[in-house]
Amino acid sequence: MCLPYCDLTNEESLCFNHQIKKRNAICTEEEVVVAYNKRAKKIFKRYLFDFPNFVIIDKGKAPGEQSLILVENGRYAGYGYMDGGTQINSPE
Repeated sequence: MCLPYCDLTNEESLCFNHQIKKRNAICTEEEVVVAYNKRAKKIFKRYLFDFPNFVIIDKGKAPGEQSLILVENGRYAGYGYMDGGTQINSPE
């Protein structure tokens, strides 16, 4: 998917996949909106989560550390790292 249209980069950025010649990009108007939306709908159906708010927890950069990805209202909200023994009780 086109990263600027997924809110994963700023609007002025060109899509990374386009820069490495992996695919055409809607952000450069090389792909028509209808084709992009059709492709996006297929991806959304496959990867849609049951809950709008959640945290993905994985291993961190160092031993004893965990990585976190926060999704709020179905949208990427940020990432970070924490001590592996820390209890998560709220998004804050």
